[in-house]
Amino acid sequence: MRPALEEWISTQEVIITNGDEDGEIRIPVVVHYLLDSAAMPINTLQRARDQVSILNEDFNRLNPDSVLTFPEFRPVAGSMNIKFMLATFDPEGNPTNGIVTVYTEAGQKFTIAQHEDYKPLSPSWPTDQYLNIWVVRSDNRNIGYGTFPDYQLSGLEGLAGDPTFDGVTIDEEAFGLTSGDYGLGRTLTHEVGHYFGLRHIWGDSYPCAPDFVDDTPDQRIETSFCPTIDPESCVPGIRAMYQNYMDYTPDRCMNLFTKGQITRMTKVLQNARYGLVNNFATVAPEPEPTPADTIKATPITRTNNPQEAQKDPIEIANNTPSDRALIYNRGPVIVVVLDGIYAESKVVLYNLSGQVIYAGSGSTEVDLSQQPASVYIVGVLSEKKKIYKRVIN
Repeated sequence: MRPALEEWISTQEVIITNGDEDGEIRIPVVVHYLLDSAAMPINTLQRARDQVSILNEDFNRLNPDSVLTFPEFRPVAGSMNIKFMLATFDPEGNPTNGIVTVYTEAGQKFTIAQHEDYKPLSPSWPTDQYLNIWVVRSDNRNIGYGTFPDYQLSGLEGLAGDPTFDGVTIDEEAFGLTSGDYGLGRTLTHEVGHYFGLRHIWGDSYPCAPDFVDDTPDQRIETSFCPTIDPESCVPGIRAMYQNYMDYTPDRCMNLFTKGQITRMTKVLQNARYGLVNNFATVAPEPEPTPADTIKATPITRTNNPQEAQKDPIEIANNTPSDRALIYNRGPVIVVVLDGIYAESKVVLYNLSGQVIYAGSGSTEVDLSQQPASVYIVGVLSEKKKIYKRVIN
């Protein structure tokens, strides 16, 4: 090892710590998709899951390409012990998958830095409780933007903006696993770094401005490509740490945060963004119960039998030939008939205490013969509509 490099590493290892000693940090994420109404549809949930997985790999140094970190920087590479997760509850306490989808005008694109033009289309969930991410089509080369925390920390003075717009915006083509130089999901890793208080590794000024982290060697300029000849940093004898997530390098050439960066981000989380950590929106919902032994449920297939249609359904939704939800009380058997847009809807049965006594999906018959005589609530829950009806057993 070169003497200058050995001396530099030894000084960094004395002043840094590694992550949160109190256990895993859980951060709830809500993804606001602003999708072109005329574009090909995308699998919004899968893209979001892929992206969250990438965040968890990168922030915890579980990324497979961590083995490519230059040997001299491995001693200062850090892991945060953090878990990003799609929010499990919305601000009203309702279960959610953490996805909001809004369709914009055909061909509409946005300037990512002009938050007021697009974020009101899908208003933020409380920014002190959720990491809000907007996925849009960008109209220029800017493919990501992360707001800085409102916190008195060196390098953050005057950078916090309107808390209404607090969060991260990513171009649709750089969100999740796509293609091209920025198709591995690391634009969001970079922007969440800003959101947690990190500056660019080159300090946003030339040459050799500080990034306010001691174990990242000062860098002369940003790196917007994967170098074939390693540029030197501002520290004699040490190459630039262009593999750092806070450079502009293409995704395939990024692979580390440093321990000093982890320490800085952890400090921000413990102070300016403490409301995000392990809050109610990170609690796993109670698993949907399987039918109890005394609840008999039989899946059925919708019938077009005219005689059945005359058996007085107690609720009809979108009563069209192709889309409808029918609930029959054949006491003690509740029959739910679903088709069209309702075909895969959840069917949930509640008692008067609000407890779920049956949960399933699709058309079904639920036998309440072994249940107490009482009033029950039948819910048919789809993405389009939620239907609730009282029935008497």
